[in-house]
Amino acid sequence: MSLLRSFLLAALTAACATEAGTDAAGSDAAPPDGAVPDAAVDAAVPPPDGAMPCSLEGEVLERPCGDCGMTTIRCVNGFWERGPCLGEGPCTPGERSDEAEACGRCGRRFALCDRTCAFGEERSACEGEGFCEANAVLDVEVSSCRAGQAQVRRCLPGCARGRFSECVAAPPVDIMVLVDLTQDMRAELPLFVEPLEALFVDLQERYPRVRMGLAGYQDVPAPEGSSIGGFRVDAPFLGILEPTDSPLELRLAYEALEARNGGDVRESAVEALAHLAGKTPLPSARPFTCTDVREGGGCWRPGSWRLVLLYTNARSHMGPGEEGSYGDALDGVVSSWDEAREELAAQGMRLFVVFPAPSFELGAQYVQMVEELGGSELDVVALGTEGDGAELQRSFRSALGL
Repeated sequence: MSLLRSFLLAALTAACATEAGTDAAGSDAAPPDGAVPDAAVDAAVPPPDGAMPCSLEGEVLERPCGDCGMTTIRCVNGFWERGPCLGEGPCTPGERSDEAEACGRCGRRFALCDRTCAFGEERSACEGEGFCEANAVLDVEVSSCRAGQAQVRRCLPGCARGRFSECVAAPPVDIMVLVDLTQDMRAELPLFVEPLEALFVDLQERYPRVRMGLAGYQDVPAPEGSSIGGFRVDAPFLGILEPTDSPLELRLAYEALEARNGGDVRESAVEALAHLAGKTPLPSARPFTCTDVREGGGCWRPGSWRLVLLYTNARSHMGPGEEGSYGDALDGVVSSWDEAREELAAQGMRLFVVFPAPSFELGAQYVQMVEELGGSELDVVALGTEGDGAELQRSFRSALGL
């Protein structure tokens, strides 16, 4: 019995060992012929570079791509596959076109690609502008010519300053009298009647093609909640009389002026000058309605030399020393002196300034403005020095070379 039991136990032990060895060997054994291990399957289909994983095999979605195009993506083997980008526009938003168009003073600008990836109405800033507007009269000199003629300096076709010509037919000269019409000028307006008429008559005797017009200004109305600027009824520019060859017509228009309103102590002379140089009027302005073929905000005659005679007793907002004086509320709405000066100079416009009485405080600001437009401190005069306006006449004679 013991011998039989020993034999059976040995046989059972051998059988168990054989089964265990088979299981252990099976984990490392080679797969059947033709079979591919799971790890080999994973390595055979690597994900595309940068591909994102997906979970729903065969799912298809549309996505934007490129320059306003569309593409489809499909879930394949657990990763999104992207198709070609279709329907793209010709440009990338913000890109500028290769073709330039003329702008400003002999400058160039480019169409800009819009949000639909197409070249629309938007344009780049004007680049490479010249000094002046082509053919604008920049200066006149008559002293070396016979009656009716003058040497004329014009802006060249390439928007650069030219030289004085030989004696040619004298160009027209338009002078715009720009008057401060705020309430502080009420007592000062009558002081300028006689000197202004005397100046007009004197210039016409020496230069028959002179005309004078009349305009005014008060202030830019203060924005809601601000005390900087004028009253709501104020106007930063008022067109009153377009240039005329009649001293009487000018006198009657001047005598009808009324001074009122004005708000704070500084006024809108710089904004009015920008308007005369052609700036689009602010909604509160009352511009000229010209009755003939005229140019710019002053109803200027085509081909004329354009001069401005300013009469005031107050500093100007946005002028030298008053930059940004309107505050943030009007930033980008009103013109700075730099902006106004650039347009005035481009048209060859000169500035002359008259005060009712001598004023060092006013003189500093306006002398700088006059000089930056090609004049001198002698073009800033006060009626208090010579009430008949003789000093003013000498200033204009000098400017015209009379």
